[in-house]
Amino acid sequence: MLIRQFRLPVFLHGHDTGFILECCAGLLDEDNPEAAIIREIEEETGYRLNTVTKVCEAFATPGAHKEKIHYYYGYYDATMHINKGGGLISEQEDIELVEYPISEIQQLLDNGVIIDAKTIVLLQWALLNQDKLVES
Repeated sequence: MLIRQFRLPVFLHGHDTGFILECCAGLLDEDNPEAAIIREIEEETGYRLNTVTKVCEAFATPGAHKEKIHYYYGYYDATMHINKGGGLISEQEDIELVEYPISEIQQLLDNGVIIDAKTIVLLQWALLNQDKLVES
């Protein structure tokens, strides 16, 4: 599950539309990383996950910023779809849910369709850990 949303810096840097594919993400508000990603997934996709599993954490650009990214994955199915998603109007988000089978991830990466670094990290992790992506 990925999302497509407009990113002004990408558009200003020459991208045709500014709409890019990426994984769900958001800022930490008053909660911890796990609660934040569960909240963001629901806001952006309309799916309510009860649990997520941590992959790793890493600094995005340690030479320039102090931003630390916490990477998670989770399982979802149709029963978890509780609202339309699409992001929050108050945050001026216009988000489209896009689903791909794991078999298409390598092609998306090879063709340069995915240009967001955090998403590249998670998708490459997914390719290396496909055995963990099958819920038992």
